[in-house]
Amino acid sequence: MYKSVLERYLYIQKRLAQLLINLLGNAIKFTDVDSVTLHIDVNHFSAENIVLHLFIKDTGVGMSVVQLDKIFTPLQQVGDTQRHVQIFSVWR
Repeated sequence: MYKSVLERYLYIQKRLAQLLINLLGNAIKFTDVDSVTLHIDVNHFSAENIVLHLFIKDTGVGMSVVQLDKIFTPLQQVGDTQRHVQIFSVWR
């Protein structure tokens, strides 16, 4: 699948950036007051691999258990979509 180590690194870097943009964007979008915090722990680091633990904490409206089960399912929208539209239109 990957032609080189560099190609693999760039692919993973792109996917990690997409994940962080999506999760942080949603946390910010649904947090009206207080804060959104990103904390990254390096669990393991070697020449062959790295294991990161990413923690995002916010004071937003929260999610139900059903919504949490869907969060990493492709093409799923969870939360109040009307609120999303209202906030997004303010940013434009």
